Amino acid sequence: RLHDLVWNPVLPLLEGATTVVVIPSGPLFYLPFHALWDGERHLIEGREISTAPSARALIALDRRAREPRSGTRPLVLGYEVEGLPGIAREVESVEAALPGATVLVGREATREALRRQGAEAGIIHLAAHAEFRGDNPLLSSILLADGPLTFYDLFDLRLQAEMVVLSRCQ
Repeated sequence: RLHDLVWNPVLPLLEGATTVVVIPSGPLFYLPFHALWDGERHLIEGREISTAPSARALIALDRRAREPRSGTRPLVLGYEVEGLPGIAREVESVEAALPGATVLVGREATREALRRQGAEAGIIHLAAHAEFRGDNPLLSSILLADGPLTFYDLFDLRLQAEMVVLSRCQ
């Protein structure tokens, strides 16, 4: 039924498209578009399906993909809050797997440090507490020492990393 309600109306616009980027809104953030079933097969079986949180994010990602990668030294940030002791163990494990990484924990694990140190990092691993906002997922955040890192803060970051890992709860 969801396939008929959500996907069928846009099918004429997608004729010949093998890749589709969906920018959901409101409750559609929770819809796994790739798993929509038309009665014979799942949507992902006929074309590549990706999602992006906004058109602005999609444009920024495309622009970054075209820029040369300069980062080489890994960056590991870990901000542990009461009740989440696993973060320290995780940081130790990642540090062992990434020799030579810059490791910032506790008060050093800040948004500013991510902005400054992340600009040159080839790999970034961020382990922290997070809060999901079901009423507005774009206001969800990851807690760092100097405050929450929101989706909108990501646009201020100039990261060149090949891989960014966000290890968090929620």
